[in-house]
Amino acid sequence: MRSRPDRILVWMCVLIAVNQLGFGGIVPVLALYSRSFGVSQSAIGVAIAVYGLARFLVAMPAGRLADGMGRRPALALGGLVTTAGNLLCAYAPSFAVLVGGRFVAGAGAALILIAGQIVLADITTPARRSWPAFPFCSSSSRPCTPGSSPAASSGAWLREWAARRPRPTRPTSRRPA
Repeated sequence: MRSRPDRILVWMCVLIAVNQLGFGGIVPVLALYSRSFGVSQSAIGVAIAVYGLARFLVAMPAGRLADGMGRRPALALGGLVTTAGNLLCAYAPSFAVLVGGRFVAGAGAALILIAGQIVLADITTPARRSWPAFPFCSSSSRPCTPGSSPAASSGAWLREWAARRPRPTRPTSRRPA
């Protein structure tokens, strides 16, 4: 049977992966969906970028909210906000509503991602924090960029290998040649 921190980490990875599928699943069709509103290509770029802008703007308040109301309520609120934003996108009668829905979905994603990182910090010690970060980070990026998972795993493995490897000793004084 797995320990409690391992179970929490597994469920956090599942939550983050499902949350990020909402982002990674809509980006490929967002250009076509936006074009159905008759907007320019730069406006399509706005529809994609506003999600990241929301994540950037909401990150700091999300951390304070997770500290104030608790981790689970912050994660639940983030899920509800993300769902509301995605539903707003799906039923958007205009391009402006679509962009607004993308912003709301990005704000919800920020709540989930930041609260998830706080949970990760809560269940680990500073000395062991990098190893659980691999599955957490790869679950948040895998739906968007499949190449990041091997890079993240090799980075985590390299860190563990370097931490166990004895460090060479260097002489304190040099001999004249």
